[in-house]
Amino acid sequence: MIKRTSGRLGVFLLILTIGLVISLVAAAAIHRKVEERLRNDFDMYSSERAEAIMNTLGSDIDVLRSIGALYASSESVDRKEFHTFANILLGFNPEIFQFRRLERVKAGDKEEFERKISLDLGGAFTIKDNSSSGKMTGAGRRDEYYPVVYVEPDTTQGEELGLDASGIPERWECLKKARDTGEPVISRDLPVGAVEGVKRATRVFLPIYANGKPAGTVEERKAGIAGFAVMLFDMGHLVERALKNIVSRGVDVYLYDLSAPAGQKLQYCHLSRKRTSSEEPRYGEDQLDSPKGLFWRTDRAIANAKIAIVCRPNRAFYGKYDKLFPWLVFASGIGLTLIVSLYIEMLYRGKSIAIREVSRKNMELKTSEERYKGIVDSQSELVTRFLPDGTFTFVNKACVRFFGKSEEQLLGGKFMPFIVAADIPRVMALVGTLSPSKNDEILEIRVYDGDGVIRWLQLTFRAFFSEAGTLEDIQGVGRDITDRMRAEEAHRESERKYKAIIDNTADLIIMMRLDGIITFLSPACEKVTGYPPGALMGKSIFSICADDPVKVRQKFSECLESGDRADIEFRVLTGEGRTKWVSQSISAVTEGGKIVFVSSVVRDITARKELEDVTATRLRDMEKFTKYTIGREKDIIRLKEEVNAILTKAGEPEKYLKGTL
Repeated sequence: MIKRTSGRLGVFLLILTIGLVISLVAAAAIHRKVEERLRNDFDMYSSERAEAIMNTLGSDIDVLRSIGALYASSESVDRKEFHTFANILLGFNPEIFQFRRLERVKAGDKEEFERKISLDLGGAFTIKDNSSSGKMTGAGRRDEYYPVVYVEPDTTQGEELGLDASGIPERWECLKKARDTGEPVISRDLPVGAVEGVKRATRVFLPIYANGKPAGTVEERKAGIAGFAVMLFDMGHLVERALKNIVSRGVDVYLYDLSAPAGQKLQYCHLSRKRTSSEEPRYGEDQLDSPKGLFWRTDRAIANAKIAIVCRPNRAFYGKYDKLFPWLVFASGIGLTLIVSLYIEMLYRGKSIAIREVSRKNMELKTSEERYKGIVDSQSELVTRFLPDGTFTFVNKACVRFFGKSEEQLLGGKFMPFIVAADIPRVMALVGTLSPSKNDEILEIRVYDGDGVIRWLQLTFRAFFSEAGTLEDIQGVGRDITDRMRAEEAHRESERKYKAIIDNTADLIIMMRLDGIITFLSPACEKVTGYPPGALMGKSIFSICADDPVKVRQKFSECLESGDRADIEFRVLTGEGRTKWVSQSISAVTEGGKIVFVSSVVRDITARKELEDVTATRLRDMEKFTKYTIGREKDIIRLKEEVNAILTKAGEPEKYLKGTL
């Protein structure tokens, strides 16, 4: 009796030990999986936010480049044009609150330049410096000046006009770097004037050269600099706009300027909207290094500035990750071990209990199998299993319905006869690539359904191999994608038709960005303008105007402001050096209420204009001839009336009828 009890206790302790070890291993593995998922999710959320910020910042710098393109496409841009173009850009980019234009003025031209700008403004204009006391004074003696000549919008009531940027050391360094590299330069935060809601502004300086493009060498760029376009934006507004539509997941974002002095590197901190009320944000440059806990950082270079984006999670981030789950698994394992131990104890007590338990387990297994088969049969997808030679070993009810045959007719039959002959080699080639390390593949093929109609199936193949690596059978899950494939073919056919229409129309079709830069030209380009399409791609539409392009720009701006179509007739300078009359119809294309690009149809009306000129000349000649003829007739009639009067006085009868020749 004592020996039997000792044996039972030994078995119980052995099972308990094994269960404890397995539970610990399982809990540790699950804990690692939870930590790995947490890290992967955090890296993904952080990368998403960083890309959104950099894309928005890059987009804003492209906006500044469009102002540079405006100057490059025109010999001069007056204050009204700068006002119109800048206001369009400000309307689309709320984080940008001001544009400025700096113009290069040599020391010898200073007085004449001040006089010219004063006449333009209708008031006194002086190039000035900002003294240490904050008051504006006349600019000191320098070889050259870079005063502010345009400000849009001017929220400082003209105080910034005339301020020489070269007299401010920090800005002068940025100007020199932009001038010498030919690229935009972003400055660190600088104080700004009276702009509502903005305490500090980030400035971007874009060089503008006399010939429209930067020269090849630094010395040539120094000599050819004409001025700068400056963009002022609020970094905080930019970050909030970039992250506005990104789902809050408990991730705080820190933005640093690595080129700023120590203590001034942190530019902005975006606090996750999903945050526990008791948790405070962590500010400071200590976030640049990897502190304890989850940490993500990326360093980027843009506009000659080095920017670091750091992401840290707050307590709300961990809310959806159940860290107690591994311990629940461990506790469940211990509980299961105790159950197994008690079950083995029951085996010692009687075989009848074991038989009943085995019978119950078998019943549950059978029920589970039936339940699984019921689930598979209820699927709308086609589920099959077949041997490497294509023999069906399993089909669900969706297959029976699709192929129009009974389960008995399909099982034991081949899969290949249902496949369109042209697609069979692709299926065989795919089966030949399956291996234990690559056992999943997706293929889109054509098959015959029960009515003999060809339909498209997207098949997901999964191969099952023996321990020796031999292919035993393949499972296929098919989804009917016929409607999708037909829709795609209809879409391709529609695109071909529209392309044929565009390629064969005699009128020139143009697509442009909002700044007038051409992005598409139809083949009629060379016939209408004398230029091949490649010669005008990427250029401004205003560059081929033979007349003053101001009226064309005005129509372009009216179209953008009103959203209505605008029509205009003007002359263009062709590739052969001749001028042609064209009629241009301009239309703004919108998506979601926002103008995304501008379309234009240009028609050659030179022949019509020449015919109008000839017709006008003929009408003038006819008017002169008619006036001369009618005058002669009146003189002859008056002479005949005088002869009749003389004959009457002499007592002779009248010779001529009245009012006739």
